[in-house]
Amino acid sequence: MTKPITAIAVMQLVEKGNIKLYEDISQYIPSFAELLVCKDNVLQEFYEADPNNPTQAGALQATIEQMTYVPAQRHITIFDLLNHSSGMEMGPISNTLAETLGGYPSTLQERVQKYAELPLDFQPRTASGYSPVLAFEVLAAVVEVVTGQSFKDYINEHILLPLGMMDTSFDTIDFKRLSGLYEYNEDEQSLTDVSDTDITWLKMDPLRTGYTSGAAGLYGTVDDYDKIAQMFLNGGQVNGINILSPDTIAKMSGQGISHDSRLFPAVYWGLGMSVMEHPERIHSARSYGSYGWSGAYGTHFVIDPLNHMTYVLGVNRSNIGGAGSPISFAVEEAIASVFFKN
Repeated sequence: MTKPITAIAVMQLVEKGNIKLYEDISQYIPSFAELLVCKDNVLQEFYEADPNNPTQAGALQATIEQMTYVPAQRHITIFDLLNHSSGMEMGPISNTLAETLGGYPSTLQERVQKYAELPLDFQPRTASGYSPVLAFEVLAAVVEVVTGQSFKDYINEHILLPLGMMDTSFDTIDFKRLSGLYEYNEDEQSLTDVSDTDITWLKMDPLRTGYTSGAAGLYGTVDDYDKIAQMFLNGGQVNGINILSPDTIAKMSGQGISHDSRLFPAVYWGLGMSVMEHPERIHSARSYGSYGWSGAYGTHFVIDPLNHMTYVLGVNRSNIGGAGSPISFAVEEAIASVFFKN
């Protein structure tokens, strides 16, 4: 749920003219000027499992070793990163090689320099995928370059404090109120606290690493995040505080931009948002045009302009399925049965 806040920060700077939406990111981080791209299409291999090799480990290693890389035909833009169409960490090769980078350096800028060394899985803007970490960390690094502030300080000054989100932070936490991260065992119907063992969380937790990411790591409350949701629903303002313009909110929610970038037919990427286009295709209870985001561990929020409502769900379960969480779908169905007009 950190990614939408990163997107808000970027779009604030776009509004001010400090960042250009369709400008190449090497204008801000020069190491991205000369990128390499996988010559062959590997996305099908990534998304369709081989029944003879379900984990694809052997086949993937062979693919990496045999792949030919060619220069990028065009640069990655800010838009591509927000819209999940950059090719960065969006397929088997870039994703796998990103995992080999090891522990986090001390700063976001150091980390991002390493990302520029990785090949893209496809030519920018020719396909789509999902970048769980890299794209939004690059965006956060751009915010730092443009503003001269740390990413943490920028979002605190320009988003969290103006919205009164006093319980949201990367590192200022009341530990007595902090929830653990749990893993559910279906056979035993039990929950185990995995806060100290879940590998993904250990890498992203700023309280342990001191590392601030634009992709994950913010702690907060449901009440606080509801202010983000209300801001979107109200066209960029809450209680008289303007965070974004209505035109920017429209773009982020998919209006006036291409709908080509998507993971599956029912949902397309806006700018830092996923947008529901065909709820009937995935048997979703959500409304057409609703948008929002889901975290890896079951956090979930939706802005529904059609019914003029928002909802925010806080769950901390390591194996809940991220955006495919059955709890999120059940909550959506319950809300629709009571409140929806259509």
